[in-house]
Amino acid sequence: MSIASSGSADLEQMISEMMQSQSIATKSKNPPKEYQVVSGSGDAWYYTPAERKMIRVRRGSEVLVLSQLGIDDRGRVHAVDLNSRYFLIPFDEVLDLGYN
Repeated sequence: MSIASSGSADLEQMISEMMQSQSIATKSKNPPKEYQVVSGSGDAWYYTPAERKMIRVRRGSEVLVLSQLGIDDRGRVHAVDLNSRYFLIPFDEVLDLGYN
């Protein structure tokens, strides 16, 4: 899956809308989302298609999996961390904590 530089703006727009819908959901009567974190401890490196490079993410940090985008052919899901950084992470490395 490759994202052209013109698609990068579209991707940022979609992420922005999803993040806003998250904050609206907390103010409305929609059920809350389950907490999800990167499993393990220490640092991990993940690919960010928007910048076409690897970024360092601390394991144990909270992420929002963008389930609307699905899983790619390598078994990775699209995710955004609390710093609004978009990256691909293997599905096996996302830990569902529930409603803690």
